[in-house]
Amino acid sequence: MENIKLTPTIRRMVRTAFVTKNAAKKRKILETIKLAGYSKEFLEAVSQQTFLHPKTQNQVKFVSLPSSAKAQVHKQWTHAQKEKTTSTPQKTPEPPSTSLGKYKDRKELRAPPTKSMEDKAEVNKETIRHLLPPNLDAQKKAQAKKQLENTTYGLLNTLRENTKFALENPDSDYAKALKDSGYTKQSLEKLHKSLTKAVIPALGKKYHPDVLKVANQYDLESEDADELAKFKKDKPSYGRKLDPQQLFQKFLAHAKPETKERMKGMSLDDFMVMYKSILAEDEEDELTPPSKKANQLPKDPHSAIQDAFEEGILAEDASGEEPSQDNGHRVSLVKNVTIFDAPSMVKKEASENRTLLRIASTTANAALRRELLDLLRK
Repeated sequence: MENIKLTPTIRRMVRTAFVTKNAAKKRKILETIKLAGYSKEFLEAVSQQTFLHPKTQNQVKFVSLPSSAKAQVHKQWTHAQKEKTTSTPQKTPEPPSTSLGKYKDRKELRAPPTKSMEDKAEVNKETIRHLLPPNLDAQKKAQAKKQLENTTYGLLNTLRENTKFALENPDSDYAKALKDSGYTKQSLEKLHKSLTKAVIPALGKKYHPDVLKVANQYDLESEDADELAKFKKDKPSYGRKLDPQQLFQKFLAHAKPETKERMKGMSLDDFMVMYKSILAEDEEDELTPPSKKANQLPKDPHSAIQDAFEEGILAEDASGEEPSQDNGHRVSLVKNVTIFDAPSMVKKEASENRTLLRIASTTANAALRRELLDLLRK
């Protein structure tokens, strides 16, 4: 039993074997103890075999062999297992998977911002001109100018998002209210473009779609793209020209360990696609074409009457005569709106006014109708 470790369990089994009066049980316990020093794989291999006993010359089970014979059988089995392992052809490691993983739905990849949203930002005169149309209400214009006195990148980003909403939802109450306040489609487009450019320091430069595609394919982080961008900027334009393989190896040699680990399985073609586009300018914040179906206002049983009131009665002058409709769009239910006002606020106010308009369109009380319409015209 030289291979047996005398654990507490084995000691208890030995004690039980020597005190039991049952000869068969005693034999079985001792056989089990003798086999305790061998692996499960070895015992399974010899369980169905018989071996020549060196003294009796009889075929016996492994457990019945003397210790020296057991050791010889175990040595031969171990040697055979080693030869089997070395003779079995090793499988070629599969290349890292390039299937879309955790970043398959990522829509953009940005460089780190150089400013925070709380930092002060400069606004050029052209942008201010589009922010404050000439015929804007004097009070609203004064409020807007006051906000511009302490312009932050956060404010510019909010204005950018408001402009984008108006352009993508031209049939919304917000877009109609802005139009009534003097904002044109052309001015909003120019405003959106200038605001998007102005807020880039706080958002970070957006990488080219080709960079995004490769980054998503290999589950790369934004800092991996930053590493490649820095590598390309720092690479001298003179000296010996490197082929793609040399370029890739040089980049990996200079990259951070985390970036090197994530990019080591990248194909050379994908690396070159990413390398060529890493410093390219991308179109920032492209507008989604407006969907007519999505922008339609909900209809109700009074919609026909409501349309008439919005297009006619709300535009009546003090004498009660309806002026000609030459502005080409329905009269807004919210007055004096600027791009500084949130779309959600305008939507809420328009909904409230639409309720009042519905009451005015259905009431038989002429005085109530007149008071409601006067309220809505203010």
